[in-house]
Amino acid sequence: AVGTAIGSICIMGLTYIVSAGSRPEYILFVFSAAAIAAMSAAGRLNDTVRYTVLAIGIVTGITTSWIIDEWWCALILFVLTLFVWFRLTGRFIGVFLYASLNMYLGLILRQWLGDNGADQTYLVLTLCAVNALVYSARNYMPQSRPLLPETSYLFALSTGLWLTMIGEGTAYFVYNAAYFAVVTYLVLRSERGGSQMMRAIGLAFWFLFVALKYYDYVWTLVHKSLTLTIAGVLFIAAAYAADRNTPADLLPRAAGFLQSRRLPIVLIIVLQFAVLGFQISRSEQLLSEGYVVKLELAPLDPRSLIQGDYVMLNYAISSPEQPNVRSKLERLGAKEKVKVVLQPGAQGTHTVKQLYEEGYVRQSGEVIINGKTTGGGRIYYGIESYFVPEGSGAETERKAKFALVRVGANGDALLEMLLER
Repeated sequence: AVGTAIGSICIMGLTYIVSAGSRPEYILFVFSAAAIAAMSAAGRLNDTVRYTVLAIGIVTGITTSWIIDEWWCALILFVLTLFVWFRLTGRFIGVFLYASLNMYLGLILRQWLGDNGADQTYLVLTLCAVNALVYSARNYMPQSRPLLPETSYLFALSTGLWLTMIGEGTAYFVYNAAYFAVVTYLVLRSERGGSQMMRAIGLAFWFLFVALKYYDYVWTLVHKSLTLTIAGVLFIAAAYAADRNTPADLLPRAAGFLQSRRLPIVLIIVLQFAVLGFQISRSEQLLSEGYVVKLELAPLDPRSLIQGDYVMLNYAISSPEQPNVRSKLERLGAKEKVKVVLQPGAQGTHTVKQLYEEGYVRQSGEVIINGKTTGGGRIYYGIESYFVPEGSGAETERKAKFALVRVGANGDALLEMLLER
């Protein structure tokens, strides 16, 4: 796992440096496809080397498919990984490949369906149904896949649990009631027969579901923060106790392992802080230098598990009504990047004027904002969610009518605040 992480990061980093802006993601895509195909045929290669290179290819492929954002990339890598899954029969590699197939399938569905809430629900529902179907066919599976029933069972329950967190309105209650009923039935049935692993997985998800719903509806944000803090302290204490109880003859090897990989670990930590710092500085720059735009909105569905409440915002500019704009959006389809020209309108708000085209001369007061089509003539701007203090989501939903948004010179937008008028 450590070798896979370090190898994937190094290959992606070197490719981005060497390519000098010439679409490195496609170079990485070719590398991923070649690595997966080559390792499926490298039967005489050492298993450790073979599986490590294969894992690097798959992890790089998943990352690259996300960046390229084209369904055919994920589909090609999905087919190659499926071929490898049929050829290799190891227990651990089988679980890893099955998880990778789920990731690729999720990327394919995401790129077909889009990014909005309803499409995400269909994506998770499809993944849950596929894994449930694989689990239902466990009696017809070859003996060379001993952990496939447990793995498909795990992923079916995981995606089902995810579904209980993203549904809206009546669907939300239907998903939660159905999940609780199904998992309870599976747990009771596993008590009469089945493997210990299946029984443990079912019980774990039953208790996790109950704990999450209690955590979501009963505990305040303060209780959640204290719980996470205590859990972190207990985890550190348990790790310290485990180290003290480790036999002395194992300590040098553990220390040597950490020392030999100290530089890559430090580099990964520094990289994480660098990315976080870049995002923060970019947002702060946008807040201080961006052009202020007032947009009309209609907030929807206040909800969050950990961070309090948030409102999902539906802007008037998300569904342009101008016939020429709508016809262009419908021709583009989903997942296409667009630039939208906003012009000053009534009540100090900005409205859609047209889609930006090369050579267009911006007029006084106009703003150009980046977006992405979601299909059906709609545009997603990346400013559709806004966190509010816990317990105030319903009030915000009722009162908020407008939003102040900062738009940078490059077209990126950042939601600043909500307004009642």
